[in-house]
Amino acid sequence: MMKSLLLFGALAAAAVSLNAQTTIFNETFQTSSGTLAPGWAFQNLNNSTSSVGWRSQDETASTDPMGFSGDTAGSGGSDLDNLLISPSIVLPASSSTLTYKVAAFESSAYFTPIIANNTYMVYVLPASSTFTSTLTPVLTETITTGNTAITKTIDLSSFAGQAVKLYFRHLSTAFQILILDDVNVTSSMVLGTSETSNKEQVGIYPNPATDFITIKSKSEIISTEVYDATGRKVSSQPKSDKVDVRNLLPGSYILNVNTKEGKTSSKFIKKN
Repeated sequence: MMKSLLLFGALAAAAVSLNAQTTIFNETFQTSSGTLAPGWAFQNLNNSTSSVGWRSQDETASTDPMGFSGDTAGSGGSDLDNLLISPSIVLPASSSTLTYKVAAFESSAYFTPIIANNTYMVYVLPASSTFTSTLTPVLTETITTGNTAITKTIDLSSFAGQAVKLYFRHLSTAFQILILDDVNVTSSMVLGTSETSNKEQVGIYPNPATDFITIKSKSEIISTEVYDATGRKVSSQPKSDKVDVRNLLPGSYILNVNTKEGKTSSKFIKKN
């Protein structure tokens, strides 16, 4: 019986080691307050003059106690219909998952707390599509508890293999503020043995980086490639343990390191 349990445990451990969670897209809105993160866009769908619109905000004293970390994105105003649009995201053929944090902000210092009408919607559309208000969202939610970050998860399996954009639509008739952060798209991928073992032999630093990334590898490096959040290759070079990122825009990237032992994919952040 003990041998059977040990064998089962070994097989389970081996199965887990062959599954990896790969980050396809990551946005934390760490950019200048009052602006949009690179690649994102905003539309005021009802042309409300009372709408502040989606923008990044440095309000950590207010948002960190809610469960956020660092800068966030916010939409505020009254009689609003604000649309936040992500860059194009290339989803792999395997299943993917969208996660994000969202909260309704309330403070008697700014306005009478009214949370009941703080409604938002999430849409996922092919990158080449044009958004219209008649489209069906993948999620509609009305937040009834203020000042608490809620983590939401949406299955993107039906969009596998497509380039898509994410749309966050904030609707309200009363004065409301909605906060959004940590927008992530991840994919569960089964790795080959060479890729699994190679991941333990390759490291990159610093991360975040401003000028160069150094690769520490136990195996000889054959080549490297850098991909942006849309899956577009932005640089490549042969046989070097340093990657020049000075010309990259701030944001999230994937660095593929090809060695004689296999390939390793690592996410890194380029900052100013």
